[in-house]
Amino acid sequence: MRLRASPLVTAVLLAACARRSTFAPSPLSPPPQREAGARFRAGFGVANITPDVQDRPIGLGGYGPDGRRARGVRDSLYARAVVLEDSLGERIALVTVDLPTMAIRVHRLVAEAVVAETGIGADRLLIAATHTHAGPGGISDAAYYNAFSSAVSGYDTLLLHFLVSRITEAVRAAYGDLAAGRAAWGVVPLWGVTRNRSLEAYRRNPSGGLDGVTVPGGLSAEEGAVDPRWLLLRVERWSASSRCYTRGAFSVFAMHGTFIPNVNDQIDPDIFGAITAAMERRLADLDSTCADRRPVAALANGTEGDVTAAWPEASRCPPPRFRPGTRAPGPRAPPPAPSYQDVGRRRMRACLQLARDSAVGLAATIADRVMALYGTLQPRDDLTIGRSFRVVPLRGGLAPPELCDEPLIGVAQPGGSTEDGPSRLLGWRFLRVLWPPLVEGGASARARLAGCHGAKQAVIKPLQWILARMGGAPEIAQLSLVRIGDVWLAALPAEITTLAGEGMRDSIRAALGSRAAAVRHIGIVSLTNGYMQYVTTAAEYGAQHYEGGSNLYGPRTADAFARLLADMARGASPPPTRDSIRLWPW
Repeated sequence: MRLRASPLVTAVLLAACARRSTFAPSPLSPPPQREAGARFRAGFGVANITPDVQDRPIGLGGYGPDGRRARGVRDSLYARAVVLEDSLGERIALVTVDLPTMAIRVHRLVAEAVVAETGIGADRLLIAATHTHAGPGGISDAAYYNAFSSAVSGYDTLLLHFLVSRITEAVRAAYGDLAAGRAAWGVVPLWGVTRNRSLEAYRRNPSGGLDGVTVPGGLSAEEGAVDPRWLLLRVERWSASSRCYTRGAFSVFAMHGTFIPNVNDQIDPDIFGAITAAMERRLADLDSTCADRRPVAALANGTEGDVTAAWPEASRCPPPRFRPGTRAPGPRAPPPAPSYQDVGRRRMRACLQLARDSAVGLAATIADRVMALYGTLQPRDDLTIGRSFRVVPLRGGLAPPELCDEPLIGVAQPGGSTEDGPSRLLGWRFLRVLWPPLVEGGASARARLAGCHGAKQAVIKPLQWILARMGGAPEIAQLSLVRIGDVWLAALPAEITTLAGEGMRDSIRAALGSRAAAVRHIGIVSLTNGYMQYVTTAAEYGAQHYEGGSNLYGPRTADAFARLLADMARGASPPPTRDSIRLWPW
């Protein structure tokens, strides 16, 4: 996700009001209740979460200065929920939402709304954003993101409560749908549909590649430097009225939601929405006699930090250019002010249409390959569920020691990803002035920051001051570790790069010890239950490309999360508390 570098006046206005805080409730789940004769149960729920773009300004989040205000809706956004319960009464809700990012407050408010009815509190609820860059911004827990991550600045309270109500509707529907069920996991590599967008940084790692994954011949270097594994949970729910199983799925796959380019001004779920729609059509066709309920194919994002979809080059629309404005009529009219202007309308329509058509074509190819795997799986009704949940402060005395004391934004971050579409600020020299950042403590503090952050060169002072001093940066991370049968899911509130995620898998597997032999796969679910930008390996951080520049808390952030997840796998993680979390969204 790219942040928007606005003029200095915007920074000053933000600084004047950023210290307004809010609290997130802490509704934890009650202990599971075992019922005699209980078996595995499953339920599905769907809710439309598309905001009304005519009612108020909605900025499309993720593309920063090149993102547009939403002018219409091309395809609706959805929350898809899968609720699972084992024979011991342990329950988990897996929810995916067509949004750029997730917010802690949204997660906690949904949990507060459903916990009494469903027994699903914050520790049993995973809400993962697909990371479409054509979805609404303005709901972050950190003031900096709400000011700079879309074309419309500010915290949108109405949008937040609208999304909470709709996501709550999906979770309640899935819980109310619980019935005898069965499920099975499968994994299939999908090569050629993604590529690494930051190959130079990836190659800085001591050893490339993933454990147990062999890159086939004929692929480019970029196509081979990704995690190609599609992790699929086939879920079926018995329908007593139709005397058949309603089929559904939950999947994890690493791919940036940037197929639709940054000049788009329509609400759109992007490539993830196209894939889920294609899968749901194929699920409905599997057994047309069981048509009393809509099939649900929830798709969460994986280690997509340095991975983009295989979009065609011609689908990238040219960025706006700084050109003279149109002169007003009259002899005394002032000279026109220059501004950023788009290229011709015909060219814009052509590249946008190609992007949309290509997304639909790629989605069909992916859906066919995934559904081929789906058909080979043999669901069972004896899967068990385990879970661990932890809230981690990112700053202060209780923060992991691997993290730097102060968050810093690198100069590469406002310029955007050169692969997915550079912003108009790429190479803007003003971003590099006034270094070192303004911090308390003078030279000694500056030396300490430089020592922790290493190669990072921060952007201009006012933005750093807001980020570090005015509640602008994320200060809390929520981690979940969930076991469903023989697969573990590690959910984090960040964009994880390919090899940073592999390091986390290795740490979890090592912590499991002898239990690891019974683990089929460990999936990393990004952008879940909050957002704190990127997490890279230390080597990738040193390259200070877009991903490293967007890693706020230093080169050892991935090490910190790998250690924390390992503690959770060992059962050494402290139990969650009911303390409210203070956030700074204004």
